[in-house]
Amino acid sequence: MTKEFDRPAFSTAFDPVAGADRRAAEAVRVADMLGRATPPEAMQAAPVAPARGPMQLVQGFDLAPGGTRRRASAHWRAACALVVMVEQARQRHDAERPFVPPFTAAHLATAAAYRALTEWRDGSGIKCASIEAGRACAGGGSDFLDRYLDRGATLDAVHRAIGASVAMSPRRHMDRDNARHAISDRAVVDMVVLAGRDLSAVLRAYGWQPKGEHRKLIRAALCGSLDRMRDLLG
Repeated sequence: MTKEFDRPAFSTAFDPVAGADRRAAEAVRVADMLGRATPPEAMQAAPVAPARGPMQLVQGFDLAPGGTRRRASAHWRAACALVVMVEQARQRHDAERPFVPPFTAAHLATAAAYRALTEWRDGSGIKCASIEAGRACAGGGSDFLDRYLDRGATLDAVHRAIGASVAMSPRRHMDRDNARHAISDRAVVDMVVLAGRDLSAVLRAYGWQPKGEHRKLIRAALCGSLDRMRDLLG
């Protein structure tokens, strides 16, 4: 393996000096990859798995009586798919040209806010009966119910902003076996932002080939949705 680093590509000659440089660069690359794949201290039981992709630590909460949230065990989950796609684009970027990320900082912030709002509301443990009971009685839980209803209204407004438009729709006369299905803007947003899927995975889930032109179409739809969501989540 060491000799392979000493031999330039398409050459049978060995160059130990150049090989040392390549070995050093490879060591840095591997160390960076392992560093990004190593769980944080709070999740040491999780294995180091570079193929799993970037992960992030998420604090968990329990809902105490009266609506108070308290810290509970944390869990490790896949990093935001948009952040991963930006980093992948940066790694592929030709240094001779200015780097234009596929998603802006505003897009990333909006996606993070939408994910946090959705998870907060889904994890609040409140059902319709609990809301009605909370309205009927006074107590410390009323403030929490007010926040729950307010954030629910915000989330509903965000969903309306995303809309029911279709990001990609098959032409039936060219897709007689119905292998491909329409992809809505909401499906793209939720699969990428909430489920952590990349654009190729979204396309495959609906029967589309993950070609460059298809990825461009749903990326444009995703960016448009995030732009419409931004003011509501700012």
